[in-house]
Amino acid sequence: MVDSLRIVTFNTQLRSWAMEAGARKDPFFAESAEQRAKAIARRIINSRFDYDIVALNEVFDEDARELLAGELSGAYPNALTKADVNYVGAQLAGAGLALTGSVLLAAYGIAMLVNTKFEDSGLMLFSRFPFERIPPPAGFEGEFPTGLPYVFFKPYTLAEGGDASAAKGAVLARILLQPGQPCDVIISHTQAAYDADDEHHAIRTTQLREVFEMVKAHVGLPLPPDRELFFMGDLNVEGTFRLTGVGQEWTNAFNTPGLFFTDAIHDLWVHEQSPGIPAGYPGPWDLGPTTADGKRLDYILHQPPRPDRLTAQHLSIAYDLTTNAPAIDGAVIPYTSDHYALRADLAMDHPHCRVGTAFGASAAPSFQQNGTLRPGWMQWYRFDRAGTYAFMVVGLDGQQPRFEVYLASNMTIPMSQYRLEVLPDRGLKYVLPEAPFFVRVFFEDRDAGGRYQLRAYRYTGRNREEAIQLLPHVPLRHTTSATAPLNSDDPATPWDEGDAVWFCIDTDRVDSGQDQEVRFQLRHLYGLRIFNLLVLVEDGGQLHLLDQTGPVDAQGELVWATHRRTRLYLLAKRDDPRFPLGHPLKYSATDLVVEWTTNLTYLYGLKGGRPGNELRVICSDETDGFLGSEAGADDIKIELSTDGLVGQTISNDDIGDFDEGDVRSLEPWVQVVRYVESYKVELVEMDDLSEDDRASVTIPNVGQVEAMAGTFALMSKEADGTLHGWFQIDFGDGKYRFHCSLARWLPI
Repeated sequence: MVDSLRIVTFNTQLRSWAMEAGARKDPFFAESAEQRAKAIARRIINSRFDYDIVALNEVFDEDARELLAGELSGAYPNALTKADVNYVGAQLAGAGLALTGSVLLAAYGIAMLVNTKFEDSGLMLFSRFPFERIPPPAGFEGEFPTGLPYVFFKPYTLAEGGDASAAKGAVLARILLQPGQPCDVIISHTQAAYDADDEHHAIRTTQLREVFEMVKAHVGLPLPPDRELFFMGDLNVEGTFRLTGVGQEWTNAFNTPGLFFTDAIHDLWVHEQSPGIPAGYPGPWDLGPTTADGKRLDYILHQPPRPDRLTAQHLSIAYDLTTNAPAIDGAVIPYTSDHYALRADLAMDHPHCRVGTAFGASAAPSFQQNGTLRPGWMQWYRFDRAGTYAFMVVGLDGQQPRFEVYLASNMTIPMSQYRLEVLPDRGLKYVLPEAPFFVRVFFEDRDAGGRYQLRAYRYTGRNREEAIQLLPHVPLRHTTSATAPLNSDDPATPWDEGDAVWFCIDTDRVDSGQDQEVRFQLRHLYGLRIFNLLVLVEDGGQLHLLDQTGPVDAQGELVWATHRRTRLYLLAKRDDPRFPLGHPLKYSATDLVVEWTTNLTYLYGLKGGRPGNELRVICSDETDGFLGSEAGADDIKIELSTDGLVGQTISNDDIGDFDEGDVRSLEPWVQVVRYVESYKVELVEMDDLSEDDRASVTIPNVGQVEAMAGTFALMSKEADGTLHGWFQIDFGDGKYRFHCSLARWLPI
């Protein structure tokens, strides 16, 4: 049996010239399909994910198709290169194979259709594993002496709008993972919705029914217990519930007990990746959006977990296939597709192999657990308490495994280690602002395996080394020891840190050089002057007393200003005047709240060290040209200003022209921006016949953004106040969107 399988599905948006011209209403757009196809192929081959099966949707451009087939043939010798109404093209070990209508009719008994479609299905499938072979039909033995690949194409009977011009349908390929271990892979791109998410839902329902009939005819029902079945592609059923609630179409299609697409195979993202939805909606769980505007349209469906079968260990968004990578691409390519790829890492079912069966860890404050990984396996651990942690994984058989830490709200982008810090003998430091969170243990080399030990430690605040990290604008309620002092005074310091809880604060530099205002607060409810707040600043490894409140009866506050990257420590020192030393209630005042605030805002994308939106500019409505025509393209350059200072210009030569629907990533030029007053994104239309047209949005402090009604569209909000969304930039006769994430802190 195959222990490990890695698959991916990707809507590439490689439309033909005619399709693009029709969609844009402009025959003079800047064509990029060939360049993007070459980049996609190179990214697939160079991906650390090491894909076994690759499914591509929307490959309509013939030159792009040839590039993909040629570039991927070395790594994936078995491929379906084209699927049309009465023609299927395949590539087997480097040799092309054309199955025309007559062969398909004889081999599969499908009705001969007159091909009235302008485009084929746009589907391509690449596999490291060979296709199963079936005997050729009578009369074709000489042409196919080794048999025909089991690759079947079923055109859909219904389609509307632009989809009606393409041979929309489903491909079923039977792949041999090993001799005697067949795997059925179905790929499809169902009917699109144009103006509303549920538009043409009845047609999609019919198309899914036709997929079911194809499974019944070619695979058999009930599904054979010894065979894997995958159904994947852009199914155009909106499957995110964060803002709109659980969708009726998704429920009808993929969450109705008794139906094939719920019981026999199911939506892996919901049922195995994020088991808290939809029952726990909205909850903390990642909803897996696969499009630039935050929708989940791309799916992988598979049988529910069962012993001795492949199980989805981890689903994730394959940002590596859409993110600019000049070293691989050979050039800066700021746009790949309007979809993100969806991938799944599968292995034979084993204990704690997926999020839904993660091992429950305590970390109170220490946790230690041994495990064993076979090649291709991973194991998950679930922690239900937010805080500051150190993690370490030790290989027990000579090979060193890795680990990654994920918030439940984003299971694709792991949290970065906090400022590369290490707690001696305990591991790498992480700051986790919400729970549950998960630790994934795995080997980088999928052929490696062995025993390991995971160690976790939650910081307690007992001393400087274990200072609890405070996040800005997140009050931390802390309960300390009730029976004894937490620690002793260090006689070498001029201040008294005896019986004090240590907290850590990190300010960051401001890009403009302006000072940020920092406020420190301590609160308690005892009504007496019990707790004193001390602020210590670190300079060259040495601590200095910056300020202190003195004992406060309810609340104390200190204010400071800096534009530098500085580490400070807050000490909440307890000195209860109600009881003398030795009294059994001397340490009974245990509860306090500490908080710090700043007017610093981080604007970031995928490279911010924590989950975030890709920094993107999208043209939602092209500006008008001569006599109101939108012919041609918007020649855009972008000017970026931090706190009133123009700090960066992205030229039109770099970012490219914009037609309606065009998307450009800013990740090649912008990583993290730190500002205190505002960040301005200005689009400049370079016009040969008039003065440059300008449109902009000025983004204030993150705390003021949600009030920007009509300008800001919130896609999601995290527990610490981090916002993910987009801003509208309005030319008057054209509109653009700027996508970003805004936060008070980053771990990098």
